[in-house]
Amino acid sequence: MKNLVLGAVASLFAFLIAVPSASANAVGPALAPLDWSGPYWGITGGAAWGQSIHTDNNGATSGDFDLHGGLLGVQGGYNWVVDAWVIGVEADASLSTLKGTKYGICSLGCTTDLRWLGTLRGRAGYSIGKFLPYVTAGLATGEVKAETLNISNSETRVGWTAGAGIAYAFTTGFSIKAEYLYTDLGHVNVPTPVPLRAKADDLQAIRVGLNFAF
Repeated sequence: MKNLVLGAVASLFAFLIAVPSASANAVGPALAPLDWSGPYWGITGGAAWGQSIHTDNNGATSGDFDLHGGLLGVQGGYNWVVDAWVIGVEADASLSTLKGTKYGICSLGCTTDLRWLGTLRGRAGYSIGKFLPYVTAGLATGEVKAETLNISNSETRVGWTAGAGIAYAFTTGFSIKAEYLYTDLGHVNVPTPVPLRAKADDLQAIRVGLNFAF
């Protein structure tokens, strides 16, 4: 999955490289670059999903199980514009309900729970009229809680995130966006009688957002 995501991001970046030569031949105000420069803030939210697995020191495993939930938070950033290119940095922080539990071999349930998620990412896009397709990547951090045998542990993990999206500006000061992010937060150790680790390296989200420039 990680290779697929990175390949998709690379493909979109290649598309952005090719866009200037294609749009240079277009005529009319519809493709005139909009001013995306300056600071902005907004709200963001969407659906999240992923997979986890609990494995102890003896190699026993819960098997993969699904995580589902949502994200809701705030974001802010700053853009610099060079011709129609838009280069920026964005930070966000979201509460999360992403959670999953596996029974069967886990008689009392093996649970992985993402409590909150924050990212600090670079963004690069190319303005096509009021549209801004972009790629994004950077640091991610979040609190992951893992529980089994009624023993739990929460850790604030630091990892990475990458994705792509598209923004649309109604005016210079007001825009919406939709984006996909893949996040890897590694694993959480749980101090059960036979210590185990819960993986949180396959987290995905589709988010929408509203931004206001100032």
